[in-house]
Amino acid sequence: MDAARPRSPEGSQLFDVDSFLDDLGALAQAEQSHERFYGQLLESSRLALGAEAAGFWQAARGRTPSLRHGRRQVGAAATDPVLAKRLKQAARSGVPQRLTGSGRVGRGWVLACPVRSASGPVGVLTHHLPEEMTEQTADRLLELAAAIAEIADDFELRRQVAATGDTLRRLARVESLLLRLHRAWKLPEVARLVCDQGRRVVGCDRLALLEAQGSRWRLIAISGVETPARRSDAVRKLERLTRVVAMDGQLLVAGENPTEAAPQVERALEAYLGDSECRCLVVSPGAVPEDEDAEQCSGRLQRRRPVVALVAEHYAGKLPENALPALETLTAHAAIAVERVQTVGAAPLLGWLTRLGAGRSLRALALAGLAAALAAAAAASLVLVPAELKIAAEGRLEPVDSSRVFAPCDATVDRLLVRHGQRVKVGEPLLLLRSSELQLDIEQAEAELATAKQEVAALETAKLRAGIPSRDRSPETDVSALAARIAALNQSVEAKTRRVQLLQEESQRLRVVSPTAGVVTSWKPADYLAGRPVRRGQRLLEVAASDGQWRIELETPDRDAGHLLRAVESGPVSASFVVKSDPATTYRGRVLQVASATQQNESGEPVLRVVVAPEEAKDLAPRSGMVVAAKLDCGQAPLGYVWFHEAWEALQRVWF
Repeated sequence: MDAARPRSPEGSQLFDVDSFLDDLGALAQAEQSHERFYGQLLESSRLALGAEAAGFWQAARGRTPSLRHGRRQVGAAATDPVLAKRLKQAARSGVPQRLTGSGRVGRGWVLACPVRSASGPVGVLTHHLPEEMTEQTADRLLELAAAIAEIADDFELRRQVAATGDTLRRLARVESLLLRLHRAWKLPEVARLVCDQGRRVVGCDRLALLEAQGSRWRLIAISGVETPARRSDAVRKLERLTRVVAMDGQLLVAGENPTEAAPQVERALEAYLGDSECRCLVVSPGAVPEDEDAEQCSGRLQRRRPVVALVAEHYAGKLPENALPALETLTAHAAIAVERVQTVGAAPLLGWLTRLGAGRSLRALALAGLAAALAAAAAASLVLVPAELKIAAEGRLEPVDSSRVFAPCDATVDRLLVRHGQRVKVGEPLLLLRSSELQLDIEQAEAELATAKQEVAALETAKLRAGIPSRDRSPETDVSALAARIAALNQSVEAKTRRVQLLQEESQRLRVVSPTAGVVTSWKPADYLAGRPVRRGQRLLEVAASDGQWRIELETPDRDAGHLLRAVESGPVSASFVVKSDPATTYRGRVLQVASATQQNESGEPVLRVVVAPEEAKDLAPRSGMVVAAKLDCGQAPLGYVWFHEAWEALQRVWF
């Protein structure tokens, strides 16, 4: 905004006051930040009033005003207690005042004009006039300063109206989300509402929902992601971080204004942030409160262990002002919704009966009675009718006889010479590595060797010349001394030659060859090897024997180990499985081996390892590490147990 500005308070240059105030009014109506508005307002008003300094003092309720924006020397007045006290009185009175200067920024007059909004005082505009300005001129300028303060009033009012509108819209979104959340009866629906709709309510870039399953935590959904990769390293690190935060039971904030955390939480947080690009992360564990009777007996709110956790991530800037309260509220409602869905989903017909009972109509009650009779008849059949009991397990397809190829040193993959499914011979090159550091060492060693040989040759020539009689022979040309130096250099040449040979031998190891004859089973090695740096000992490729024998290594949950062991004792156990990347085809196999004891998998869960031999493995187009989902035939059991034993065990894990 450009406005005519006087050079002195005595009016040596006239300007159009109405036009000046109209420009400031347009400035107040424009959409801009608090800092930008007051920056332009203070600079324009300082020049228009001929003031030496101008500032905006923010007035917090019940506190002394503090300087928020200033132009020129007004910063020196920020530590003046006398001026601060007078500004506090001016803010309370709401009347523009002409104050005497305190000497910090001059002894001239100080024009103090309160700025107000609909909720009360906001701050005070101050203009520090020159010492030579008369009292009459200061009084006239006070009227203009008061008009400028009214424009600031309009800006603050518009800003408060906009903030109120944003708050109302946010509350409407929250109300709509909570209504839909508590009407949902399926976990995927609850998770999708919490993540996708909750992300807009919280104001973060990504929101994840995790669920407690016994002593471990499992990722349920992430905003913007249809199916999260639960086996990825980032997801597992997020689940470990949530587990340690839930054990602590406190909200975790990392990034801006971080909260204090236990050492184990710090370690898990550092591990996850290494894979994430977020600048601010909040983990909010949520538990369902006990009933009101328990609260009244104990005198405080009793809470169970967390059942869900929300993880909010922000990639740029900082979280909105109300993000943390919104996140905690959403976490509490998500905990209630998830526990309700789990309880209803695990009990047969309970969800349907709940919907019927909510209607409170005779027709609904009649249907509920009929449903109860049908449920009783179904319960009897569930106990008496036998069914096939199949135990679910997951695992990977691996070759029976295979050799793994590892990186011999730290290097970069220069050329990949093979592809998946290619047959190779013993000693056939698989890939070529490149090590700039090793090449530099070889060149340096060869240069040192060449220099040493040149020195030997020079000394040999000097020795020959020293053998010719001469009158002016010096001690330096003594034949015996030259011979000793030559012998020492020859030893150095031998050592440098040996070093060059060793480096060249190590350079030959950059040509990685196959240790056995077979087929390359690594899937699309170019995707993760071409042009990539590798570390010493890193697994590069896998070559399986040509006979084509494969096996499936499964992990069966410990809770199902008893059924499987009893079936193995009774006779051979068959299995059916599908490849997760192509689930349309079902394959058959037989159990070869069952471990004698349970072990812990990568997630820390107890599992029983089982080896299955697939039938007609060639039809699978097998590759190493192919993920399969299998079902093991464990004989017969009552129909009700076959259908609902997993739900009953899930309830036991939640309740106990």
